[in-house]
Order: sequence, then structure tokens, then C-alpha cells
Amino acid sequence: MKLDFPLLILSDIHFGHPASAVRDPEQLESLFSGFETVLFNGDTVEMLTQQNRENAQSQVEEIGQLCLSQGAKPVFINGNHDPVISSANHLDLFGGSVLVTHGDILFHELAPWGREAAFMGETHTNILKKMCREALTDFDERLFAAREASISLEMHEMNYPQGKMAKLLTILRESWPPWRVLRIVKYWMQTPHRATMLAQIFRPFAKYVLIGHTHYAGIWESEGRTIINTGAFLPVSGRLGIVVEQGKMIVRKIAMRGKKYVLGKKLAEFTVEDRTEAKTPIMVDEKPEISPIFMPHLPEYASTKNGYAEVLEY
Repeated sequence: MKLDFPLLILSDIHFGHPASAVRDPEQLESLFSGFETVLFNGDTVEMLTQQNRENAQSQVEEIGQLCLSQGAKPVFINGNHDPVISSANHLDLFGGSVLVTHGDILFHELAPWGREAAFMGETHTNILKKMCREALTDFDERLFAAREASISLEMHEMNYPQGKMAKLLTILRESWPPWRVLRIVKYWMQTPHRATMLAQIFRPFAKYVLIGHTHYAGIWESEGRTIINTGAFLPVSGRLGIVVEQGKMIVRKIAMRGKKYVLGKKLAEFTVEDRTEAKTPIMVDEKPEISPIFMPHLPEYASTKNGYAEVLEY
């Protein structure tokens, strides 16, 4: 897919969620202005909840039309809350130097802090068990498996509070019981390492991994790679926009000006090698050795000392 620069990367708008800070897509209008492409890296709208399922497609179209009105082409990547918004589960930029994916693949349960974690883990396990060893080492196949697990939630009937108190009740619900907050913090701390492992296995030439999903915005240096999480348009999360131009990326805070969101303070700038003309492919020819982190469903990993359960304290 050819993407024109300058390009803006956002994630986790969660439009249609009771706690989303975006009540009207026009709040995002100023963000889109001046860009050729806007890349939405997952969870743009709520597609799986009963309350918003029927509205989701029209919301996607509304956001897309808003981009076009500002001269920007909208591009969507699937997230675990909108797993059928697009045919794309990831994008490789600059010939593979930059990997963009939502981030749900980093966790076997996709969202292990969520109330549906046990259901998701079991569903994902059953999907992976049906895959051959070769497919388990294929990035597209693994992303597709995670997507299929997310889609299964549609039959699980996810629900959120409704009415005037919906936002407050949703925040309280997501924060209870108190130990759940500690679990969330634990997964925040694990995310940079997991993203690094993902790149090492599936995209060894990627020096930058751009994700969302965990709703914790930040920039981390990890084992020779830079992990950038764009956060979310939800309470507490923090939110970042990544401006991509030819040969560089600029990370900016997203701030509120009046009732609209704008790009604010610059946090970091990175020079990016363009590998488009490189003779080496994005993925090495030989099949990678998969870390136990991404193979928890296999008995030989679950039962060994270096297995997923013990390494990650499950």
C-alpha cells in the first residue's frame, strides 16, 4: 500500500465508547489538516458492543469523510475493538524499518486486563491449535488469528453502561476491583519488551515499533529498538500523534484547544532509514525461532522452566 507523506498516525479513538473523549468526530478536524494521509492504528470505533454495533460503520464513514474534507486519505488498521474495519492488520513503512500494528498480538488474551480475558485466551488458543507450525511463524497468519479471536467477542455480547452516568460508571467498572489496576500497570510495564520480541521474531529489520492498544502513551528504547505507544482518547491514557515525513518521524502530544484536538508539544524526532531499495527482504528467508511469549498454547512451552506461564507470572 502506497502512503503519501506527510502522514499522521493516531490510535484508540474508541468512538462510540461511553468513556471516549471524542464525542463528535469534528473534534479531530484540526488534527487532519495539512496531512496527505491519516493512519488510524486500531480501535478507531467500537464495533463489538451491542450498544454501538449498528452505528459503527456509519461512524467509520463519518471519520473517513472528515479526513477527505481536509485533503487527507484515511487508512485504517484493525484493532481488537474494530477487527473488521479494514483488510490490514499491520503496515511496514520505509521498507520495513518501521512496523505499525495495533498491539493486541502482544498478549495471548489480547487484552489480559479485560473482563473477557479468559474467554479470549481460550478462543485464541483453540485458533492457534488448528494452525500448522509454518503458519505459527508467519506474521500475517498470527495477526489474522488474533483478529479472529477478537471477532468471536461479537457473539459474547460485550456491554457497557448506558445513560447520563455512562462515562463515570464505565470508568468505575473498569477500575474495579482495585487489584485490576495493578494488573493493568503490570502489562504496561511488559509492553515495550513484548513489542521488541515481536519485532525480533517477525520483523528483524524494524528499528521502530508503533502501537496503541494498552492506552499508555510513551516512548521507550528497548534492545536497540524504539517502541512508541500513541495512547488513547480515554481518561488517564495520554495521547500522542506521530508525524511521518520522508526519512523522519516526529512524536507530538495531542492537546485540546477549545473543543478541538490539535498537535501540541514535540516530544521526540527520529531519523529513519528507508530500506525500500534494500536487497534484503522485510522478513528473513528462514523461519524464525518463536519465543514462548507467543506460543503459550503449546504444552512444551507451558510446562518448561522458560515457558510462558513462569516467565510472565501467569
